[in-house]
Amino acid sequence: MQREWHAEATQLDGLGMSWRAIATQLGIPRSTVSDFLRKGPVKPAEKLSYAGRAKVLFIDLESAPTSAYIWKRWKENIGLSQVISEGYLLTYSAKWYGEDLMMSNRIHSPEDDRALTLEIAELFEQADVIVAHNAKRFDVPLTLTRMLYNGLVPPSPYKVVDTLEIAKKVFKFPSNSLDSLASYLGLDRKMHNEGFDLWKKCMAGEDEAFETMLEYNRQDVVVLEQVYEKLAPWYSQHPNLSVYYNDGQH
Repeated sequence: MQREWHAEATQLDGLGMSWRAIATQLGIPRSTVSDFLRKGPVKPAEKLSYAGRAKVLFIDLESAPTSAYIWKRWKENIGLSQVISEGYLLTYSAKWYGEDLMMSNRIHSPEDDRALTLEIAELFEQADVIVAHNAKRFDVPLTLTRMLYNGLVPPSPYKVVDTLEIAKKVFKFPSNSLDSLASYLGLDRKMHNEGFDLWKKCMAGEDEAFETMLEYNRQDVVVLEQVYEKLAPWYSQHPNLSVYYNDGQH
């Protein structure tokens, strides 16, 4: 019986349904659903045969900010001695293009993102192409920075597709934020949250806040994939996916 609800929960989760809605539909406690789904399996760290297609990874990260002592709130020059703690990863969500399974996780000890970074590094290792919104200035360099900090080795080569870059280079949207692009294109929208207070609660280790953050994170990936499918055909510099073969080599 447990395996049956595990399979159904995973399927609903992959379709982008919130953990609260899944729990209601299955008639089981939300905490039970969230405990199971946040421990979703990470695939082995090797490139898989994928019917001749590239392994395209959609990913979204949430991170903690740097904490520091400051005297004012505008144009403050912060010295190293004022820094209390540097930023680190809080959560991630990701999925492979063409697959339903949504992968996500969170840190479980304050400021300790090594295990989380390792999971993301394994996904980077498998990926031929990584897609994110603001990928080149945030998601990818932040991941590499935390990999270096946590003593990991560089992943195998991959290409990066940044939907924010496409929006800026090819089009002239009223706004280039992910939610604004989704609204303009008539797609699903990002999930609203309480703002920075949610980040503070996650940094304090509150489980309920992490559950909300992961739902927010996962919905971002759903929206990201939809926006990518609209923008990618217009991007002349998109990696040529036809050069990837069944044996995973390129």
